[in-house]
Amino acid sequence: MSIEYFSYCIISCFDRELLDVSCSAGMSLEKWRPKIPFSRTEKEFQLADVPVEPKAGDLFAKRIIFLASSIAEGTVMITNMSDGYSSLAYAVTRQLSCSCLRFQISKKSIVYPTNSFGLIVNGVLRRLVRAGKEDVGKWDFYDTGLPLGVEEVERYAARRVKDRVTREYVIAVAAKLGWPLENESFWKAREPAVYFEQQS
Repeated sequence: MSIEYFSYCIISCFDRELLDVSCSAGMSLEKWRPKIPFSRTEKEFQLADVPVEPKAGDLFAKRIIFLASSIAEGTVMITNMSDGYSSLAYAVTRQLSCSCLRFQISKKSIVYPTNSFGLIVNGVLRRLVRAGKEDVGKWDFYDTGLPLGVEEVERYAARRVKDRVTREYVIAVAAKLGWPLENESFWKAREPAVYFEQQS
């Protein structure tokens, strides 16, 4: 399986090793949710452990997975939450003084597709480019920060907002930045993945 498995997802990619990132995340989770603990296990990563389309809200058991891709340097975080647990990405980069690239991709078939990519450095958002369909049916475009060297900034002037940041464009940007999401080998971990799962 590959990135085509997902209807919608947010993938966070850290420039630090799996052990460092997972330990930092574990400390934050313990601090934030002492009454609703997370279990920590290490096991072989299966893409099927992640939902095709994550959930919103707070009334479900959370699952956060960290893995070291076999063809990329650093650590990947993927969750069953609709925001990809953005606050955890900020916390880890702040604690480890590292950076995190976040890629949000959607298939056209979902109700409110959104495609974006962003860069967090030391807990601060440095770059975000986004195009998404709002609940009123209108497409919205947003960007902040200095462009990354691999961006095609001319496309942000496209007349149709939904053409400015597409699923295919985000995947292409990710690949140029060293995170080939479309490659099936990307989803094969070189060591056991770390799972944090909320206890009921």
